[in-house]
Amino acid sequence: MPTKAELESQIIDLKAHNKDLEDKLKGTQSDVNTIEKSSASNPNKVRAEQQTDRELELEKLRLDAQLRVEGMKADVRKVVFGTMIVGLAVAFFPFAQELSNSWFARSVEEIRKEAEFAILQEKNRLAKELETQKFELEQSQQLASDISARREYLERLADEARSERIERQIIIAEFFSFLGEKEMRTQWEGFRDYLITKQANLNSERSQLLAKVNEAETSTSERESAEERLRQIERLQNPEQISQTGYNLSMPADSPSQSRIGRRMLQLAINEANTGVHEVAQSDRVADYWSSLGLPYTGLDRTFPWSAAFVSWVIKQSGNPHGLQLSPTHISNWRYASEKGLTIGPDGASPVPGDIAVRTRRESDVDAWNSQDALAPGFSGFVYEVNADEIVVIGGNASHSVRPTIWHRDDPRILGFIRLPDLTTVEAGGVNFDIDETDVNDSAE
Repeated sequence: MPTKAELESQIIDLKAHNKDLEDKLKGTQSDVNTIEKSSASNPNKVRAEQQTDRELELEKLRLDAQLRVEGMKADVRKVVFGTMIVGLAVAFFPFAQELSNSWFARSVEEIRKEAEFAILQEKNRLAKELETQKFELEQSQQLASDISARREYLERLADEARSERIERQIIIAEFFSFLGEKEMRTQWEGFRDYLITKQANLNSERSQLLAKVNEAETSTSERESAEERLRQIERLQNPEQISQTGYNLSMPADSPSQSRIGRRMLQLAINEANTGVHEVAQSDRVADYWSSLGLPYTGLDRTFPWSAAFVSWVIKQSGNPHGLQLSPTHISNWRYASEKGLTIGPDGASPVPGDIAVRTRRESDVDAWNSQDALAPGFSGFVYEVNADEIVVIGGNASHSVRPTIWHRDDPRILGFIRLPDLTTVEAGGVNFDIDETDVNDSAE
């Protein structure tokens, strides 16, 4: 597009060109006059020829001038329109920029709101999902707790049933064979049938022994043996029940395999049973059991079973010559004794009074006890009496007290026995563990 200075220069050139045309027109007029004067003899012909040539030349010059003028007008229009367009653009740009910025800002705001809404929806969904999972977890935990409490109750009831008279055991076994857990019903049916057979055999044996006692030909030794067996049958059929004054257990006769430390531990256990230690009535005595392990509980802290604490207390009171690491759990006591080679499997030597009998809570826990990492509940106590089919064990926290219970020797839950042999004076570190019955009785008071 030509600039203003260029247009002014073109206008000046056009004026100069027009002046030249005027000068030429004046010269042409002078020539015409001269021709008219000099052509007096044939004026018409000369005038016609000269007029035609001049008219053509003049028309050409006129058209050329008109073209130049139109070109200049076009250039002027270009300048004017270009200036107008630039002015309009300059005037419209801020508005366009503001409009663009406003549209962009609105788009950004809409995107931000959509993103915030999407985030809020996702947060609400996750919160609802978390709340649902939390509720399901609480329900599962409650169900597991209910199942565990039910199982604990049934197992405690079953353990207590084993210490009841056989007639009551038969009733309980009959009950569980119908209402117990499905996988256990067959075992309860077998246990019921076993009890019925056992009761019949004991009744038959009891009748024979009574007849033998009453026979005149029976010798004194045979009569005493029969009477002792009748007392055993009586204890099996009608186990002694706990009372406020405790039991009236006496120390059994010595056994060839019984150690002095075993006898001492058994005497302490008998003393506690005869005292009638109960976790509520003698809560402070249970606190002594816990204190031997450095724990501050009492018999009223029922959240913590104290049967293993009782066993650990008896071992400690007896001197613990083998240096066993005592624990508030039966499984740990069993493992520590196993590491020292002081355990006997259920298929090993027959137990003797003073041994520590150990069993799991459930048959399925046997493998867990044999694993070094797993933990599982159980029970242990001191062997008091050994019979052909059963053993009598004195333990703590049995029906909330120290009392004897009856274990069937073919019970698959029995892991075995801990037997603490006597040590020589040198092995015991210079301590003499010979038994003084008076000293044992005094220590339990």
